[in-house]
Amino acid sequence: MLGLKPELVVLHVQMASGGFGRRLSSTSDTVVEACEIAKAVRAAGLNAPVRMIWS
Repeated sequence: MLGLKPELVVLHVQMASGGFGRRLSSTSDTVVEACEIAKAVRAAGLNAPVRMIWS
């Protein structure tokens, strides 16, 4: 999706409790969504981490 080598990707998994995933659609691909947003941030000339929060 991003054209990066796997060793250049850093994923920070946050610990959470509760039922936060219960509203996610089984057909949605949250990883692809996060990659698309990160790619757009980079294309805009920003070099910053991206935090994804789905409400």
